Amino acid sequence: MATHSVHLVPDGSPEPILHDDCPRCEEHAKGILNLSLDRETMGMLWHRMVQVEHEDIGRYRSENEGTACRTLYEMAVWMERYTRINPWTLETI
Repeated sequence: MATHSVHLVPDGSPEPILHDDCPRCEEHAKGILNLSLDRETMGMLWHRMVQVEHEDIGRYRSENEGTACRTLYEMAVWMERYTRINPWTLETI
């Protein structure tokens, strides 16, 4: 199952993608690599991670969002070092 309907967040919203004080959001954050989120939500988290970690724009809007995105950042650095995919644009190099 993907994100629960209580926390559906449109892309570009100032709301956190994963909320604090929500056991399901915490579960998603800690297990981000379990791929339990839908494509749209995972894409929003990736985009937020690129904004915060690479472009230095904005900040994480909750602890759970930060936990998930820092894991994605580690994955992005791995991709940058060991693959032919630019993790910041997701284009092939």
